[in-house]
Amino acid sequence: MSFRSSPARVVSWILRAVLVTTTAAAAAATPTSARVPVLVELFTSQSCSSCPPAEALTQQLYREQPIDGVELLVLAEHVDYWNHLSWHDPYSSAERTERQRRYARQLGNGGRVYTPQAVVDGRFDVIGSQRDDLIAAIQQAARAAHAPLRFDVQPSGHRRWQIRVTPLPPAAGAIDYAVALVQDGVITSIPRGENAGARLVEDSVVLQWIEADERGLADLQLPALPDAGGWRVIVFAQRRDIGAVIGSAQQRLSTSR
Repeated sequence: MSFRSSPARVVSWILRAVLVTTTAAAAAATPTSARVPVLVELFTSQSCSSCPPAEALTQQLYREQPIDGVELLVLAEHVDYWNHLSWHDPYSSAERTERQRRYARQLGNGGRVYTPQAVVDGRFDVIGSQRDDLIAAIQQAARAAHAPLRFDVQPSGHRRWQIRVTPLPPAAGAIDYAVALVQDGVITSIPRGENAGARLVEDSVVLQWIEADERGLADLQLPALPDAGGWRVIVFAQRRDIGAVIGSAQQRLSTSR
């Protein structure tokens, strides 16, 4: 296949054994038709002419959810290394670039980064605009062990929320819990650069990224931006040693309070 996975990225039978109790307990209360959540992180930039088709593809897959047995979640992570050209992506960040570089090292790419790159459940990477390769990677990732991840969202002030993640069993190993605030329907008119003249409408744009603390808590503050197409919180559990995502979930935020 055209997607890549380093040997260290294969989830071991030990993780499967650790998760089996949690998965079995969830199955008792979950319909058999429940789907496995798979997280796609699309590394993208408004200054890259190859990125809009990849964003359109990942959002189409998210909206249509066409893969049997899979619930697809998407994060559009804007990197900053295109900003030296004639357009500065207002949603880009050095932190997203560094995250992509870590994946490049973990996935055996020799530190090479590119856009549009889709990283699937922290296990595989493909060119984000290649539909067949992306679907194959999603299907492959869905066959790995996953644990049901749950979190609560409570308002804590004006456009503020507290996120409380229910930690996985300690035997699952060292796990990081990431909390991402994403916005849909982000509209940007691009005056310069490779996408000059384009009016981009983007979904799943990452605007905040917080690591939950040891209690599973994180606080989010919506930025002073129009609500556009709405806000969602995506939370996922990621193994610290090999970067595999072993659980993910999302909720939509309401700003009508």
